[in-house]
Amino acid sequence: MYMECGLQKIFVQLENLECIQSGNYVLKSGKVSKYYFDMRMIISNPTLLKEIGDLIYQSLDDFDILCAIPNGGMPIATYISVTYNKPMIYVRDKAKEYGSKKQIEGRFNKDDKCVIIDDVMTSGKSIVDAYNILKDVVNVQQCSVIMDRQECTKELPVCVKSIFTKTDYTRYQLLKFTREKNSNFIFSGDVSCPVQLLELLRKVGPFIVVCKLHLDCIEFSETTMSFENFKSELIDLSVEDRYLLMEDRKYVDISSIVEQQYKSISSWVDLVTVHGSVNPEVVSKLSGVVLVSNMSNNEWNYDRETKYMSRIYSNRVIGFVTQYDLQPPAIENNILVQMTPGVSKCSKKEGDQNYKTPESLETDYMIVGRAVYYAKEPVETIKEYLQDAMTNIHRLR
Repeated sequence: MYMECGLQKIFVQLENLECIQSGNYVLKSGKVSKYYFDMRMIISNPTLLKEIGDLIYQSLDDFDILCAIPNGGMPIATYISVTYNKPMIYVRDKAKEYGSKKQIEGRFNKDDKCVIIDDVMTSGKSIVDAYNILKDVVNVQQCSVIMDRQECTKELPVCVKSIFTKTDYTRYQLLKFTREKNSNFIFSGDVSCPVQLLELLRKVGPFIVVCKLHLDCIEFSETTMSFENFKSELIDLSVEDRYLLMEDRKYVDISSIVEQQYKSISSWVDLVTVHGSVNPEVVSKLSGVVLVSNMSNNEWNYDRETKYMSRIYSNRVIGFVTQYDLQPPAIENNILVQMTPGVSKCSKKEGDQNYKTPESLETDYMIVGRAVYYAKEPVETIKEYLQDAMTNIHRLR
């Protein structure tokens, strides 16, 4: 299986409940996001609430008391409290201004081992705030959330576990789009004019599963288009035509610099490429990571290093860029996908690029650029490539 069947079913139910929505959203932080995760709606599906509550309880270490962060953490914490006979408290964002003037509701003791429960972690601020309220009155052990957006850049004072991550959802969508479109085509949008790129995507969007970008190669200006307008239209098109966005920066710096570079796109780009030569800690700062194991223009490879990183950061890595089948092992029931650039209708060498044909593809996905954006009929070109590479899709069904 590409990923654990149970998690797929959870995502389908969360989408149906609109707990996960795709679109163009402004988050509390002010960032523009391609996704809105609102787990509070699970109260409308008791069966799903129970399933997620049981998964969270099973992930917890020994504890005495639960603390819910309102409002997202309340339903799950209440379910675990009643089902598993565990006392519960909750924190207010500020103390009451009347009556008892409490900031913590419920009974607790100084030695109680406490677990914090929340629904979605983005910046980690609500978890830090809850910890600071609780740290002197109970023994805070850990925090558990339903969804980790993998955008938290600070070191948290407590260990946080999640049922699933943004990378898990990205992996789920990649498989879903591959199946629905019967396509393993990744379009490499190496076009400098933003208007031209968007026009191309309006044509080819229904036939691709990923649009690969080099954002630093696109020329934004007052006469063409601003970056913000481009980003907004790009997000809308990717949602409408159901494909993922991948920034092909090939991050290759120290982790603190990569963290800063990634910050501006973390909430709306689905996939990012990371060079296989980096320190593994770099991967811990990112989401939807595709590790560049080897390339089509030389003979170097970092296959051993990328396989190692995919094991230790399996919750952040989706797969590899590679010219051949790395035969990566399944990790936690998830197949790591493989993507090959430099695919052409005929095998050839052009400059420092070595091209292989769709028929000779050994991996799951082909990455094609020039053949599409130089074609008179880009859609027909994609259909021809897909026809030649159909056998490669079978593994992902």
